[in-house]
Amino acid sequence: MKSGTREMIEVASTWIDGGFDRQVKELREASPGLTVIRREDRDRVLEGTCLLLEVTIPMNPRYGSVLSDWARFQSAVVVDETQLNYSELLGGEWV
Repeated sequence: MKSGTREMIEVASTWIDGGFDRQVKELREASPGLTVIRREDRDRVLEGTCLLLEVTIPMNPRYGSVLSDWARFQSAVVVDETQLNYSELLGGEWV
């Protein structure tokens, strides 16, 4: 391909190509999600120094774990530093 030329790619869009007769379809594939809260952040919420919404972390479920065995705080699963590495910049990662 010469520099400055573009390759045409055939892409269909449910949003754009449907005209007035559109089918309702997903915009992306669904994936299971899990909301977690670090133990130290749970304590801060209980003290009233922050809101639950401010400190929850969306994660993919940990492979092979049984969620019913985990402690819960309101709608979130409570994890400690031995289970989750967390960075405000990069997010959470299972240990």
